[in-house]
Amino acid sequence: MYVSKDLSLKLKRIDNFEIRIFDNKKKENVEYILKNSKYDIYMVINEYDYFIWNCLDGTMTIQDIHYTFYERFNRVSVSYVENIINNFCEKGLIENYECDPKKFLPKKKVLEIRFPIKHIANFFEIVYYKVAHLFFNKIWMLIAILISVTGLLLYFYIKDKPPLVDKKLTSIVILYFAVMIPVFFHELSHALFCYHYNRKVKEAGIMIYMFMPVLYVNTSDIWMADRKHRIIVSLVGPLCDFLTGSVCSILFFFFYAQSYSIVFYQAAVTSYMRMVFNLNPLMKWDGYYCLMDLMGIYNLKERSSKFIFHDIVPKLKRGIKFTREEYYMLIYGTLSLVYVMYFLGQLIILDLQFFIKFDISHLNQRAILNLLFLLPIIFMPIKRMAKIIRNRSNVDSKLNIKKT
Repeated sequence: MYVSKDLSLKLKRIDNFEIRIFDNKKKENVEYILKNSKYDIYMVINEYDYFIWNCLDGTMTIQDIHYTFYERFNRVSVSYVENIINNFCEKGLIENYECDPKKFLPKKKVLEIRFPIKHIANFFEIVYYKVAHLFFNKIWMLIAILISVTGLLLYFYIKDKPPLVDKKLTSIVILYFAVMIPVFFHELSHALFCYHYNRKVKEAGIMIYMFMPVLYVNTSDIWMADRKHRIIVSLVGPLCDFLTGSVCSILFFFFYAQSYSIVFYQAAVTSYMRMVFNLNPLMKWDGYYCLMDLMGIYNLKERSSKFIFHDIVPKLKRGIKFTREEYYMLIYGTLSLVYVMYFLGQLIILDLQFFIKFDISHLNQRAILNLLFLLPIIFMPIKRMAKIIRNRSNVDSKLNIKKT
């Protein structure tokens, strides 16, 4: 611990911060999102942490905070108060405590490698304030709805559709660039709506995700907006996919006889597919963040996994009733686990079907990519389970609050 050795130390919180209630719905356990505006670091805190945060005004010693905490909540937990203060220090939220900025860098993920593009966020800001803000009104919204519905109807109206892709390399390359069209507009829509609600885009660029290059936009600053705006920013991506797919469907309908119409068809199909995939709440895509805001449970996936693999057995042994939030986490965590197992099972079956008829001459790119994709996904749950088992004996500091 950094600060527990000197109880006479007077710590002062930084001035450059933002804080707001995470969930606007009424419930007992209110959570707040605290932002270090200098480093764009976010921290979720509960009512106890919020009280401690307000005590860090530079006039109270750590010992005073312990006493005030006891007076306010009639609870004694020296380790809890000190742990929270240390967490504030580690996030760079304490003014008179030196922090290492390297700690603020996001942890590298196995299947994600990001390459930020300099000044691209400024480009999005210029696009919004110079042009895009003119389209944020009801008239253009109705036009977008009309185009979306018309394009979808035309897509189903066309009976004789070409194959999405054939075995030619040029067709695969064209398909890839056709996929990039909805991806670009998808990410652009997230960025523009983020600026529309007076938040900013931290960074944007190219990311290698699942061994495939894709575009990404970091809109984490939208966490400081209210729940309604967060949901809209999450939903606008899939809705933009819907609109892009419909525009491409209309173009495909009118230029059906042209050889280049295949590009419009590919872009339409991939846009509609992206819309469906992104609305899937069981993966950490746009639909997941919408569900998280609707339920009012921050870090829903991680907390659901922790509840299922770490907390549920002790609660059952003690006969402790689940809260409504815990029931939600149990249902979501179970569905998410079943979905991942089903997804992996389907992938394994496809590969087994290939390898049953295995011939070294048939070893194509699809088999290699599937193996590269499958191995890390299998490895990550094993690594996660090992970490949970290793830390099982550690008592969560937030459970150490005892009534006197």
